[in-house]
Amino acid sequence: MRTEPPANPSPPDLIASSGFDWDAIFASLDSVAADAARVDRDIRGITDDELAAGFSALANLRRGAEPNYEERGLGTAYLLYYLAKRAANFAIGASAIELPLGTVRVLDIGAGTNAATLSLGICLPSRQFEIWAVEPSAEMAAAGNTAVRSLPNATVHPVAATLDDVLQQRVLELQEFDLVCMSAMLPYGWEIPAKMDRVELGESFLLRIAPGGTLLVVEPGAKVHELATFERCLVHTGMSCRIASGDELSSVVLWDRDLEQTSSVLREWYPGMRRSGKLSAEAEDLAGPPFPLGLGGRT
Repeated sequence: MRTEPPANPSPPDLIASSGFDWDAIFASLDSVAADAARVDRDIRGITDDELAAGFSALANLRRGAEPNYEERGLGTAYLLYYLAKRAANFAIGASAIELPLGTVRVLDIGAGTNAATLSLGICLPSRQFEIWAVEPSAEMAAAGNTAVRSLPNATVHPVAATLDDVLQQRVLELQEFDLVCMSAMLPYGWEIPAKMDRVELGESFLLRIAPGGTLLVVEPGAKVHELATFERCLVHTGMSCRIASGDELSSVVLWDRDLEQTSSVLREWYPGMRRSGKLSAEAEDLAGPPFPLGLGGRT
């Protein structure tokens, strides 16, 4: 979603013509996610019981329900299972946009485990980013800080706040950004906040975007209703919108890639989670065999 009409081909064409080495990018995202999960678990002392509980909470997403994002262990589970996938999704979307020269100011709303920051840092290593990572969950923010701790080209400012706080100017008042992004942020069943109408919500986003800047929203294909609702809010502002379908992205041959590093960690941790007795049937489906995980599989 852009503030001016885009002159870009569809996502599959962008991937083929962008000049990015997608093999290397996907491999790097896989490696960083696996390392981040190990380090996060070690630093915070996440037990087998807590990790299993985290995966059980995470399994709610497959049913179209939001988990308790403060469940201890959820952040570590998210790093291992979803970070590389979410960052890869964001990288594909970001390949369609143009960024200004100099340090790029980024507002990441619902930053979670910092997939957007990781994606920008790895895909564009020669660029510098200053990122305000808005995330209300302390569990997810802690895991996210681990994920980007070693990025040399990104300065991250954690902001403990919600989407509504941003739109109502309760945080980062009157600040504009070159890139405003949301990655897997809209909750299932999301509707326009009760205190706002569509025009107000769309204009609230517009106020956050610097002249010539971009609003990039990357969501799972299952959130068709939520994305359509969001799009209706933006059309009143004059913003040009384009929503890419999940079929477009999954049709890319590079998308069918195994995540060898994160799969290796999950294979190592799975027996302990299973012995804990805290792994729900849905989570067993999520975290158990067969291995390995793939960028487009078992989401």
